[in-house]
Amino acid sequence: MKKCVQKAWKEHGVQMTQEKQIIENLKYSEEWFMQAYSKLKNAVGGASALVDVDFKEFTEVLGCIESKE
Repeated sequence: MKKCVQKAWKEHGVQMTQEKQIIENLKYSEEWFMQAYSKLKNAVGGASALVDVDFKEFTEVLGCIESKE
């Protein structure tokens, strides 16, 4: 992607500002993910709680989300 942005600027004079921002933010994405995951893990009571899904609760929540009411 970085090469495409550079080529667009060099050959066509197109700045592609949003694409440049995406490229710049990629180096932070792993750090942001780890911070968000850590906060989520603490909020729900540990890593195992993140993967323990009660099917009945899941379908009830899903039903609320999909409800058109």
